[in-house]
Amino acid sequence: MEEDVESKEAHKSAILHYTHSIPPGDIARLKEYFDRYKDRRTYKLAAEMMTEFLGEYSKTYRFKAPLHPKNLS
Repeated sequence: MEEDVESKEAHKSAILHYTHSIPPGDIARLKEYFDRYKDRRTYKLAAEMMTEFLGEYSKTYRFKAPLHPKNLS
């Protein structure tokens, strides 16, 4: 168990760790759109609805999906 923790922390400083940031305005807009889609009882979005949710969101708003640079090669 301890070995796993150490290896995970090592990734933060390694090239395998990828950090990204989303502008605060985009986060607020995404949260507002999510509030329209979520289940009113559980405040969650079912996994099978995620693709539809992101598809509808992308029709209205443009956004950049964070991709790890190694996936672009």
